Amino acid sequence: MLPLPQQSVRYATMMSPFSSGQQRALAMLGAAGGNGLTQQFIAGCDLGADTVATLIEKGFASLTHEKVQGGSKTIEVAKVRITEAGRKALDREG
Repeated sequence: MLPLPQQSVRYATMMSPFSSGQQRALAMLGAAGGNGLTQQFIAGCDLGADTVATLIEKGFASLTHEKVQGGSKTIEVAKVRITEAGRKALDREG
């Protein structure tokens, strides 16, 4: 595959409705499938909360709070999952 000229890369980025961080987060959520990712994992990947919040606000991702059993402890985790709209947008981007 030949590399794109810099002008084409800039043009493609300008045409995308997503920032590079949003594209990365959406790709990660798509790869995670139905299980989604915890907010802690996403934060550990150096993606800001505002990046994920924007995807949720625009309907490309959803946030749920779930209780998880770990040994004798039950903790609540926040899970972020890609929505159908997010999958379609990811397909258009990719």
